[in-house]
Amino acid sequence: MTRRSARNVDTGLPMKSAGEFLKFYATHGASPSTIATTAKAIIAERRQPHLRCRRRSIQPLLSLDLFLHLMKREQPDFATLYTNHVAAAMHRYWAAAYPDDPDGTVMPAQWCRQFEDEILYAMDCLDLMLGRLMKFARRNDTKLVVCSSMGQAAHKSEETTGFVTIVDLNQFMGRMGLSPTDWTERHAMVPCVSVTVDPEKADEFEARLRSISCNGQPMVFDKREIEPISYDRTGDSFHLFVYFERYAGALTAEVAGEPTAFESLGWGFHEHQDNI
Repeated sequence: MTRRSARNVDTGLPMKSAGEFLKFYATHGASPSTIATTAKAIIAERRQPHLRCRRRSIQPLLSLDLFLHLMKREQPDFATLYTNHVAAAMHRYWAAAYPDDPDGTVMPAQWCRQFEDEILYAMDCLDLMLGRLMKFARRNDTKLVVCSSMGQAAHKSEETTGFVTIVDLNQFMGRMGLSPTDWTERHAMVPCVSVTVDPEKADEFEARLRSISCNGQPMVFDKREIEPISYDRTGDSFHLFVYFERYAGALTAEVAGEPTAFESLGWGFHEHQDNI
């Protein structure tokens, strides 16, 4: 379910996986507060579908339940709990929370009204988490250290409906000359893609990557994600970045000098669910 909601929230419910999780969750830390918050959020999104975005803030509450259960049971010397939900809300909805910020993106008034509370909602969920962690620390003679990796600020951009990226990884890897047994997908944040490749095929794969160009832009090798197309390599692991924002060119790229349709290359349009 998490992978299916990597960029946009997928409200579909795989019944078998959900059933297995609920059975596990019931005996591994399920808390009344998380159950109540989750139920309230689901009811709210049924009435106002755009509030499905709050599932990003609900997930860490479920993680916290499991974390505290394991803390009590295992009593480790050191443990970490990570959440990215506040950053996710700030990345998307800063313009709604601070529409008058002179350095921010100007979004339609209706959009701002819809999402104006989402950063506060994410912070409220974080507050719940911190409260429970502090309570646990006091009761169990445990030190609690809270770390943040960075701050956030307004970013000047424009409303957008989506971007061109890799939408069919199997198709893309096949076009790069690899069979399904030659590579394995790893976790990465959309639109990035991470794969490990059979060491005997890695150099050949990299050569094919270097042969890609689109709309006059060649594939670039760099440790950073460089728009619109770039990659990084560490051993037999590759980090791919394909991101064409507001693309208006022909739906073809070149691979080894040959025109290749986006569809044949596994590229396509990826929607921005909330137009940001």
